[in-house]
Amino acid sequence: MNTLTEEQYLTAHGASRNFGDAGLHRSNSSVSARARKSQLARQSDKDEILLARRQDLREEYYSLVRDGTICPLSRLERLKAQAAGHPDNASTQAAQRILANFRR
Repeated sequence: MNTLTEEQYLTAHGASRNFGDAGLHRSNSSVSARARKSQLARQSDKDEILLARRQDLREEYYSLVRDGTICPLSRLERLKAQAAGHPDNASTQAAQRILANFRR
């Protein structure tokens, strides 16, 4: 039985959280307003397609969980993974504190 989080499943099936385009966030005075509007419309369409794909995969993931094909990570497994993050992250520190309480 595979143990995967929802996000891991979505990423493995080509629907990671790649919304937007970093280049569209900067001010670009060399692009006309019409071209800019067209760029934003295209990116918005791509984002909508990705959202729909992610929703379909979410439903698939939860049906596989119900069938027992995939098992989501337990709370302890999620905490261990988070505690292994960068030590400056508040979420990593919180996970480490919670795990320290489990070990007592």
